[in-house]
Amino acid sequence: MKNVFLKAVSVMAVSFSTNVAAFGLSAVDTSFLNNMDNQDVQEIEDIPTTLGINQIAFKFGGWSHHSDAIVQNYDFNESHNGFGIELNWELSDNGNHLMTGGVWYMEDSHYEDQYNFGLGYTYRMKTDWIPFIHAVDANIIVTYNDRSKLIISRETREAVRTEDWSFVVPLPSLTVHVTENLHADFVYIPEMDDGMLPETFFVRGGVAFDMEDVVSLFD
Repeated sequence: MKNVFLKAVSVMAVSFSTNVAAFGLSAVDTSFLNNMDNQDVQEIEDIPTTLGINQIAFKFGGWSHHSDAIVQNYDFNESHNGFGIELNWELSDNGNHLMTGGVWYMEDSHYEDQYNFGLGYTYRMKTDWIPFIHAVDANIIVTYNDRSKLIISRETREAVRTEDWSFVVPLPSLTVHVTENLHADFVYIPEMDDGMLPETFFVRGGVAFDMEDVVSLFD
């Protein structure tokens, strides 16, 4: 699974940009995909190196709080040691509407490996008029989760074992940008699987950069 996660980081930019073009979202610069001939393919330096990506963010950490659960005498993991990458494509000239895609790894609530792959929509509201808050994002991300779930004894309500668990779920979240570069994501996760996973509040940090600035470092 780790190999899949690492490969996803390398191919995500190309695949997401191609999908955007297929849906006709012309605000994203994918026109080069349709206009290349054989000579263009050979002249790699002529291909836009940002692939229409406006921003790249590196996510880190991950801290959570679990509400009261049906499981007894179980210490949920609430410090997740996560790392991930998120890409944003602007869908409007004013930068308020974006497509967001990302990959994320962490230790889940049961101290097992968790991998997330997500794609969704972000509405960005500039809030320079609020002290110490540069912008606020409202996100809805359809997320594929590969993680563990806790199996609980119905008689004793104590943990018995963990099992692999994969599912897809739309997750709403808020991102608060303290500066143009620094931000934090806040996620609410409702109770799932008949209470085996309790209601959870989750936060992680992030550092964002304009993609053109990142690419220019390698020129």
